[in-house]
Amino acid sequence: MSTTTVRVHYIRHGESQWNAEQQAARRRGVSESFVRTLAAEPRFTDSPLSETGVRQAISLRARLMEGSDGLAAALRCAADGSCAAPTLIVSNLRRAVDTGLLALRHLLDAREDLRVAVLPALQESCHYADCGPLPLAA
Repeated sequence: MSTTTVRVHYIRHGESQWNAEQQAARRRGVSESFVRTLAAEPRFTDSPLSETGVRQAISLRARLMEGSDGLAAALRCAADGSCAAPTLIVSNLRRAVDTGLLALRHLLDAREDLRVAVLPALQESCHYADCGPLPLAA
């Protein structure tokens, strides 16, 4: 009986607009109970990346291509076609999808055969609007 090893790398999404808003409220000295009430506002449903989050995802792209670790090496060889393309899976929340697409843009551009799978089971769960995905358009 043979054993197969699969290496899994997890990348957390960049800062969301909700993350930025709650941090700003806390810096202003707003009470934690008020910060929690903000979380229920519909504008935070499936909160997208903030400007900082976009910069973080783009910065991650450079780190992934220029790094010296195993993940960077695997992504470089996948981009130049000298090894198999990895399986890319993201949560269904916008901030996760956007982080993945921005961070892995070099790889997606290099490999026309590569797709990103969106897996709702990876979605974080909480009772705030930020954890609920936007409904699919008709």
